[in-house]
Amino acid sequence: MLNILLSVTATVLFVLLCVIYPLGILRFSEKSKEKQRKSVDCFLRKIHKKMGVWIIVVSLLHGIVEIKAGNLDGMFSGKICFLLLILLWLSYGLKRVLKEKWMIVHRILAVLTVIAVIVHVGGM
Repeated sequence: MLNILLSVTATVLFVLLCVIYPLGILRFSEKSKEKQRKSVDCFLRKIHKKMGVWIIVVSLLHGIVEIKAGNLDGMFSGKICFLLLILLWLSYGLKRVLKEKWMIVHRILAVLTVIAVIVHVGGM
């Protein structure tokens, strides 16, 4: 039960983290929809860093619970996903060193993480 709760929580956090970029470039001609989009975008951007930390914590707990339960099927792909999440976090931490390139690095890592998570969830 706990493993399902953790995997669902990680998935929800991951989707919320990923939706920020497309939501930022999306535009609506209808004023009410555009206002709602801006509101959601602003809220998600405000909590993006916290969600990033939480997905690392939840993913680590998810991996530990799965190991304890003996579910080792997705362990390799899960480790890759976790490593990419850590690298995403580090890319933000190295923002001052990377300067204007940090966002490019962050987005490339985000795309790689999306691919890895799809592979992990898909069971390959």
